Amino acid sequence: MLQNAVVCYLMIALAFFKVWLEAFWGDATTPKTNCISWAALMLAPLLWPIVVPLLKGRQERLKSRLDKACGPSTSLIISAFLRRK
Repeated sequence: MLQNAVVCYLMIALAFFKVWLEAFWGDATTPKTNCISWAALMLAPLLWPIVVPLLKGRQERLKSRLDKACGPSTSLIISAFLRRK
């Protein structure tokens, strides 16, 4: 039972690592020689049960601010544009 939970946890961590590595590699603003960036990239997938909800909350707060500033329809267009990148 515990072994299955650990395997599941590590598989999800690996999936998050793959997604975040692709995002990191595609980001032209972050130097690839920055040790802090690599450390965060290695640590974040291991802490995904904490990191993912925090990022989701941040995303929701940003969407709420966009809705207040621009209106829901404009916010939806901006969100769709940002997701394409």
